[in-house]
Amino acid sequence: STLPLPADTKGLPIFWLGPAEAAQSLDRIDRFYQATSDPDLKHDLITAAGVHDASAAVVSWLEKRIASQDPEEIRGNAAEWIARHPIAASIAVLDRTARTDRSSHVRQEAAEALGDIALPEAAPVLIALARSLTDTDARREAVEALGARPEQAATDALAAIARNDADLDIQREAVETLGDFEDKRGVDLLIELARTHPNIEVRREA
Repeated sequence: STLPLPADTKGLPIFWLGPAEAAQSLDRIDRFYQATSDPDLKHDLITAAGVHDASAAVVSWLEKRIASQDPEEIRGNAAEWIARHPIAASIAVLDRTARTDRSSHVRQEAAEALGDIALPEAAPVLIALARSLTDTDARREAVEALGARPEQAATDALAAIARNDADLDIQREAVETLGDFEDKRGVDLLIELARTHPNIEVRREA
């Protein structure tokens, strides 16, 4: 009724996000989700849930998708959408997922998503992941995600990782990330690393 011209939906379901309560809409999405095995439709339904503004309910629903037996691409997509909801529960879910999920892909998506949460409380959690994750690929994602954080602590953590981390590959990732800041705040650190770092590969990266 809000469109000036008729629209052919080709038999696809319509999700009306008008005056209905978010809980009603999420319930409908959940029923469609439980009834389908089509991965593409599941991706679309996760997106449909993710755009709702009822963050607590959305994050709870997405957390269940992460904990499900769905393929890792779908579960990783759910982790990515959690970052759109800046509440404390999002940080807790992503931290736990980055540390304990059975799939490295999902752990990486969770670590990356922490870089995008618009809450300062996400920064120390991400810094801890960048320093301590045992999954090297997920730790690399956490280091890279620090480049999306505006907090000075994120920059300081990258500098410390570049200087002192036991993993040379992680050191290089930290150096590369320092060079990605749009405000150029990593330039002085890069100059210092290029001149003084004891490893030639890290100096070259800087």
